[in-house]
Amino acid sequence: MLIDAHMHVNLNGISPRNLFDYLDRDGIDWCWLLTWEESQPTNPLYRPLTIESVFESYHINPSRVVPMYAPDPARQSSEADLEYWVTQGVKGIGELKVTSSWYSPEITKLLNQARRLGLLVLFHMEEETFMYRPMSRSRVESLACKVLNRTEAYRLGRNVLEFATQKSPVVASMLTSRQKCSLGYLPEFSGLEARLQEYPDVEFVAHGPLFWKGIASDMGFGPYPTGAVSEEGISPRLLRCYPNLSADLSGLSGYNALSRDKKFSQRFLSEFSSKILFGTDNTSLGLKNLLGKLRLSLADIRKIRGENAFLLIEKSGNAASAKMA
Repeated sequence: MLIDAHMHVNLNGISPRNLFDYLDRDGIDWCWLLTWEESQPTNPLYRPLTIESVFESYHINPSRVVPMYAPDPARQSSEADLEYWVTQGVKGIGELKVTSSWYSPEITKLLNQARRLGLLVLFHMEEETFMYRPMSRSRVESLACKVLNRTEAYRLGRNVLEFATQKSPVVASMLTSRQKCSLGYLPEFSGLEARLQEYPDVEFVAHGPLFWKGIASDMGFGPYPTGAVSEEGISPRLLRCYPNLSADLSGLSGYNALSRDKKFSQRFLSEFSSKILFGTDNTSLGLKNLLGKLRLSLADIRKIRGENAFLLIEKSGNAASAKMA
């Protein structure tokens, strides 16, 4: 059994109708289909991934799709909307990718609803980002884009701007007019841990660059650090300490975390084989092959490839089903 626990439609060429061709090609038995909803997005790459498109796929073949929905909890109607879609078959909250703090009242509201309905919460953690957006095709603009959008400049946007302001008002003006900031998505590990303690009866599934950077104590610069893991970081500790926390390997963030230090990854996946979920996030990075090279036991591979996702989704939404029966 191979379950993709992190997929979308209308992203990277996968539509509600060709989704099943994609699943067949990659040998995926069924998938969790997730939304992305933000009322006031700051990320220039944001695109709404709607619950309606999820259900378009679900109605084509409900035996291979697990519909998930994460309304933006800042919206006034978010609670009513989630309640409605649960009656239609939603099995969990995901992908929760909003520019909120874990400590915010809107997240409290959503987690209270997750508890009441017995829904798991799949969330995305990412730091604040700065991106340079060129306003012309000139060589100067092209060079600035290449330099300032390098991984090393990911967390240095403000420092670059401050330095430029001191040295050249003209350059500072150019940078200010073109610099785009994307606020962080649930960016505090301290807040995540507080919520894990406060909601021990809610299943959390972690995802995103910040969470996977946290496998190492030295998280470095940029969303996708490289190099050996000399000392484990906060993410393994949280997985070890909290029975209600799991994580999915989807996207470049999960793949990068596993591929940077294969000896560490083998130990990590062996220890947490009951808490790690296979997922792609609509990317084809060779995750199946990478898992095969890490010399895991057959039992551990089975858990990661599908058993963990199956068990989580079997439990999720049961309270809602009983309530609405």
